Amino acid sequence: IRRGDFCYPVVEPDVEGSPECIYLCGNSLGIQPVKAATYVAEEMGRWARGGVRGHFEGKGRHWAKIDDCVQGPSAEVVG
Repeated sequence: IRRGDFCYPVVEPDVEGSPECIYLCGNSLGIQPVKAATYVAEEMGRWARGGVRGHFEGKGRHWAKIDDCVQGPSAEVVG
């Protein structure tokens, strides 16, 4: 994981050139990974093309088993 893998919020989002802010909000999803928008767009496309079949069919991440890929890493954190 590198700093460049994330989108860093700025102090004034609507002002061009606004400096990055210090992000200490502990009750949120955290800073957005750069790839998040791509992943969401991919899944929205799969939903549009395949409907409910995305739960179990097609290439990539099957929705019904989406938690399988995070169980191991989460277990290391949670214990």
